[in-house]
Amino acid sequence: MRIEQDLYKALSPYIIEAALPMVMERLSSRAIRLDFSDRSGRILGFYRGQIHRLFKRAEKRIENLETISLQISLNPYTLLLVFIHEWAHLLTHRYYPQAQPHGKEWKRLYRQEAQGFLRPDIFPPDMLEALTAYFTKPGAYWDDRLVAACAPYGKDRKAFERIYKRLAKKGTYLPAPVTYRLAYGQAAPKRKVVKPEREVITEPVAVVETDVVKPRPMASVEALRRAAAGTLTLPVRVKVQDRWARLDRRKDDYLTGCWEDTGKAMRVHALAEVGVPAEGAAG
Repeated sequence: MRIEQDLYKALSPYIIEAALPMVMERLSSRAIRLDFSDRSGRILGFYRGQIHRLFKRAEKRIENLETISLQISLNPYTLLLVFIHEWAHLLTHRYYPQAQPHGKEWKRLYRQEAQGFLRPDIFPPDMLEALTAYFTKPGAYWDDRLVAACAPYGKDRKAFERIYKRLAKKGTYLPAPVTYRLAYGQAAPKRKVVKPEREVITEPVAVVETDVVKPRPMASVEALRRAAAGTLTLPVRVKVQDRWARLDRRKDDYLTGCWEDTGKAMRVHALAEVGVPAEGAAG
């Protein structure tokens, strides 16, 4: 337990907060050595299998652990993708020792491992769209599709921090390690709310009808996920980041429509959590 706590603390500045439990689960499943390198170069990371060395003169046998090495200077999205890439190598070496390094076995495991990480709380919407297309047929190396997906968020952690800080000032927060989120005030400390005592009214109160329209209740998160997954009847009026939009079409993994205030076209990913009136969502 102590080792896991230390590992969690060591990884939290570098791994995206929402993805950290899944990374921890993989690293805790077997004895493995995780190295971080601060050298910048072509090699973003590598996997090395367990090495067995037998020294005849000393009659000693040395067994080194499996090793995954990552460039610590990468931005959080690139770092996570490189980890998934190398973890797929580890699984391939474990289950298919005779397979090619980037053969069909590795590609299948790479795609399977990535599916759990393709979530809107781990990657931004534009990057999630690019990665979803990429992992339908992943490449063997860090190809142009991954470079283009990661490019808007900086080549390294310093550039990512500048971008995150600039967007945070505008009120837009990217999925990031916990250190970024806390440093720029995304999570305010929870305050204890003291509820006032309710007054007991003994006299009858007259009900006066007014023209004030009461806000409609919003559906639960689980209902929204089911609605976005395909059980939502279109067209429907939804609330996305404090703005109202009308969705009237479904295309692949997206719901498309237009903003009510500007009339401009918009779309939301099927996994995005949007505010749907309770009566408009299938329950």
